[in-house]
Amino acid sequence: MQVHARKELEEGEPGDPLKRFSIAAAAFQVEVSFNPLWEKESEGVLFQIPPLLVEVQESCKSRSIQEVLLRSPVIEYLLSDDVVLQDLNLRYRGNDAPTNVLSFPQESQDKGSVLGSVVLSYETTHREAREQRKPFIHHVLHLVLHGTLHLLGCDHETKREADIMENLERAILASLDIPDPYCLC
Repeated sequence: MQVHARKELEEGEPGDPLKRFSIAAAAFQVEVSFNPLWEKESEGVLFQIPPLLVEVQESCKSRSIQEVLLRSPVIEYLLSDDVVLQDLNLRYRGNDAPTNVLSFPQESQDKGSVLGSVVLSYETTHREAREQRKPFIHHVLHLVLHGTLHLLGCDHETKREADIMENLERAILASLDIPDPYCLC
């Protein structure tokens, strides 16, 4: 699969440690911000997101998901840390602990609007990848995919929803030669 991507770096405001990238790939506009913890892995993550999103678009054939993608093709990703994720997790979910990924769909789905934001924690993601003996980039891409699917309306509150979402994740990741993220083999 050929993916044409354009990447532009935008430095943050003075005193702002975040670096920001804009990536155009297929029908998506991706905004990625990351803090210094992610510096070493940022290039690998940035170049893997466009092919992942192309696979999402090709795999999610339901009319409702395709309509959402046409209306709101902009997705924001924030590659952050445990402090930020713990704060967001407490504020929005009532859990006073860091987590690996959180998704925040935008209320308005007007044409050309932002679909939502996906926030990942470096420390938690790194620890989980090490504990599960999987490459860090594979785990990051699984979490990026998981968060993106939440923005598209997928969920895992029931066993049926979880089975559907996990099978979709497996299929999309397999198309990128990433092993089953749920197999702790």
